[in-house]
Amino acid sequence: MKVTNSIDPTVVNEDQPEPQSYWYSLFAVLWGMAILFHLFGDFQTISAWSTLELVPLFSVMTALAAVVLVATRREMALGIMAVLQIVVFWLAFPQVSNHWIVTAAVNAGILAVLGMSWRGGWHFDRNKFWKIFAPTGRWTLIAFYSFAAFAKWNSDFFDPAVSCGVFLAQISASSFGLSSLMAMPLFQWAAIIGSWAIESAVPELLVFRRTRYWGALLGITFHFVLAVDWVRHFYDFSSLLIALFVLFLPAAFADWVDRELNNRLGPSRRRLVEVVGLALITFLAVAPGFGIESLQVIAFILNQAIWYVYGGAIIWLIWRFGREESRLPETGMWRVRPLLLMVLPLLMVVNGFMAYGETRRGRGFDMYSNLRTFEGQTNHWVLPAFSLTEGMSDPVVIVSTSAEELDYYVDNDLAVSFLALRKYMSAHPDTAITIAYQGDQLELARAADWPPLVEPLPWWQQKFMTFKPIDLRSSNRCFDQFRPLD
Repeated sequence: MKVTNSIDPTVVNEDQPEPQSYWYSLFAVLWGMAILFHLFGDFQTISAWSTLELVPLFSVMTALAAVVLVATRREMALGIMAVLQIVVFWLAFPQVSNHWIVTAAVNAGILAVLGMSWRGGWHFDRNKFWKIFAPTGRWTLIAFYSFAAFAKWNSDFFDPAVSCGVFLAQISASSFGLSSLMAMPLFQWAAIIGSWAIESAVPELLVFRRTRYWGALLGITFHFVLAVDWVRHFYDFSSLLIALFVLFLPAAFADWVDRELNNRLGPSRRRLVEVVGLALITFLAVAPGFGIESLQVIAFILNQAIWYVYGGAIIWLIWRFGREESRLPETGMWRVRPLLLMVLPLLMVVNGFMAYGETRRGRGFDMYSNLRTFEGQTNHWVLPAFSLTEGMSDPVVIVSTSAEELDYYVDNDLAVSFLALRKYMSAHPDTAITIAYQGDQLELARAADWPPLVEPLPWWQQKFMTFKPIDLRSSNRCFDQFRPLD
């Protein structure tokens, strides 16, 4: 490949890759890290996967992500890793996080573009991959992030008593022994207005060329800070955003990062960093499987330390680049070809709207937003609720039950959809339960005593029609974990 020397245009470098090749390598590394942070970030997820017999897939994905980080020819590993993530996503769906939905969409794009960039054998056109994939990734980020920010435009998010902004800030502050600060109204309102303003501003900044650099830097910094606490492990979500936010930086950024790392570390030190990284990945991959608490504690601390170094280094590199190079990205960053790839961001839009149409509440990019849509009513300031299905009509109140994992709904005054309860009870027909439903109270020694409650759902309803519980109190409180009926 011939590329003109940037210093002397008359000199042609035969082996120097085009700038898009550096971009491809940078994105592949960031994407591999995003997959690893998800796999290592939550031991509860790993335990859940054990029940789903997905541990072998977890191990293979870990190995492939490691290959993506250090291999020169990483395309096949990247493609296989994308396939496995989509398989894991489908098997676990709908009990998945919002960002895992986005990850699956991006991986579908990676697979499609790898196919378009294949030149036969082990050869891929990295420049073609980048030119096709990057606009698709940008549109996908804008689509899902805009819905996540837009969902916070509601009255309960601005109520300090129940706001998810205050709720998450309190958890983060308590992990550093600063919980008393969040009892002060000043800090509560700072958490509410700050998170709402930043998340609302980031998509706007990314859209316009002159503010795109600042939007990427602001988004990455904000989500890095959100993930520094020692209680909630948000670095799985934040690492995904880093990989996608970087797509909005100027074309020279990847080349600049490659030169900067070579100048500061040199080839031998870079290789040493890679070897140490592989050793840490191996340890983090096997530590949870031993079931030894001390190893899990060490792995937890390493996860946090790696996140601090990783996220901090990226912010530092972006800041340094912005001081030394032009911040203006090239034009044509939104041109998707072929147009069929726009299906992926459009799916993000459809998924986001489902929360408002009461078609599939839960995993609708309304996480940590206090958004409430129920029977055609909503607490949102802008977009009205509209009922496209009867999924949340005639909700069920669980009065008592022999299933301890459902006590959460009883203790917290939460109503659930009949479909969600039916899905659970079809798998647990011997559960004793008392429910209030359609004005009647039914006391069942066995759920199977009332056949409509244990009738299995069609597969498509099990996969796609999920509903968050409805808060029976006056305000919509913030809940930070998925439960069996969510």
